[in-house]
Amino acid sequence: MKKTIILFLVASLLAAAGAQQNAIIYGYVLDEKTGAPLDKVVVEIFASDDPSRAIVSRYTDSRGFFNASVQGNRNYEIYVRLGDKNPKQSVYVTGGAIQEVRFVVSMETISEQNIIEQPYFLVFAVIAVLVIGVILFDEVYMRRRKISALETDKEKLKNRIESTVELDEVSTLEKKRDRIELMIKMAQLKFHKRKLDDESFREIVRDKQKDLIEIEARLSELKKTKGNG
Repeated sequence: MKKTIILFLVASLLAAAGAQQNAIIYGYVLDEKTGAPLDKVVVEIFASDDPSRAIVSRYTDSRGFFNASVQGNRNYEIYVRLGDKNPKQSVYVTGGAIQEVRFVVSMETISEQNIIEQPYFLVFAVIAVLVIGVILFDEVYMRRRKISALETDKEKLKNRIESTVELDEVSTLEKKRDRIELMIKMAQLKFHKRKLDDESFREIVRDKQKDLIEIEARLSELKKTKGNG
């Protein structure tokens, strides 16, 4: 029991000693003319001996308030980020101390920064919209032209199929070839009209292309035979 009490007291003393090593920095960011609090302003705290990175980065709240727990017995640089102009204060805090800082800044500083940044954003937004518009227009225009060309080819194939008379194996194969080409054209039309998904379209074309290759090979053989005869 005594050991437990002793360990508890030692732990409490160590915790208290550790807490004394820490310090709190808090403060407000206020408008210079009206004294009104400035919210959503970034406040960054750097250790003076290590300015490479901020150890604390906070946004002020609706009261313009910010606070942070830092290691005691050190020098710190506190910045309010307002764009090109970043007011700074340097403080030294001892272990266990509560250090207040107060920034009084001009709203004009923030307004000027917004005015500088806004045109660049607007230019970028306008360019982005124009580029997207051109891409969409080109896609729609090209798709319509493609559909129109396919419709024309489809009608030509239909007319050729209707006018072809099957007199021999060659004419029969040619008519069969035209029918397969018509099926491919119709699949292409459905695909461009968003009535057929990509995978189904590719599968149809792949199968029909195999049939076309076989027919073309047979036609080539027959024409060679006739030529030799």
